[in-house]
Amino acid sequence: LEVIKAEGITSDDTAAAVVSVGIKQGKTVVPCGDRPGFYVNRSLGPMLASCVSLVQDGVALPDIDKAMLKYGFPVGPVSLCDEVGVDVAFHVQETLQKDLGVRMTGGDSSMFKAFMDAGILGKKAGKGFYLYDKKQKKG
Repeated sequence: LEVIKAEGITSDDTAAAVVSVGIKQGKTVVPCGDRPGFYVNRSLGPMLASCVSLVQDGVALPDIDKAMLKYGFPVGPVSLCDEVGVDVAFHVQETLQKDLGVRMTGGDSSMFKAFMDAGILGKKAGKGFYLYDKKQKKG
């Protein structure tokens, strides 16, 4: 659970109360400052940028996902892009590259733009990096 404390807006008591509730719910609580990407996107951004680079280098999509699952991630980066939406992944990557620079660079994110122009938006559209039907994804 990311707890974002906006400077001059969120009181210390409010932030502490939210942290306490998160801990009581059994969540891992990560207090963050109000900055681009907070914690999760700052952590995932470089991985997704590297994922794009691997895809562009011809690495098989399932191989990328399987490697990250073996490393302990709950979902692979290719599947994650499809789950959140190619358009959302593109927006996050572009925003973080502008705000955080070289730390968020990797593959050419124009691949996302080409997908979006073709209506390939991920699971919500039935096709992204993988194809989706009602039964399963197909790589």
